[in-house]
Amino acid sequence: MAIESGLVRRIYLQDKPPAGSLDESRGGTSIGRWEGATLVVETTGLDSKARIALGSTLGPGARVLERFSLVDAATLRIESTLIAPAVLDKPLSTQQQYRRARDRVFTDFDPCVDGDRSVDSATGRDRFDKTPPADLPPPPPN
Repeated sequence: MAIESGLVRRIYLQDKPPAGSLDESRGGTSIGRWEGATLVVETTGLDSKARIALGSTLGPGARVLERFSLVDAATLRIESTLIAPAVLDKPLSTQQQYRRARDRVFTDFDPCVDGDRSVDSATGRDRFDKTPPADLPPPPPN
């Protein structure tokens, strides 16, 4: 999944993280599955020292559960729940909706990020194989 700023998020559509996936990181490791027309993504392996608020970090065992679904042909809804037992008494849930702007012209933006582990600093090459697996199922029809 890529956002217009050029950042890439990898959501693996399999039962477990692939061999060689990153250990604990700010982005964690995301595993997705389809429930009907909804993409359900669970992200684990989040950096326990990442800030959740000023003076507070996620702590160990934090995870995020997201549900991506189309409300209609032009509206994407994302429901997110943060479970961080070290700092939250109960899960924290939010919902966002995005409207498609078909006339929007995409502007490529390639930010340089210090410490980006997806790129090998010695060779400048991407460390991840971007070839989709041969057995990757298509998303369900609307």
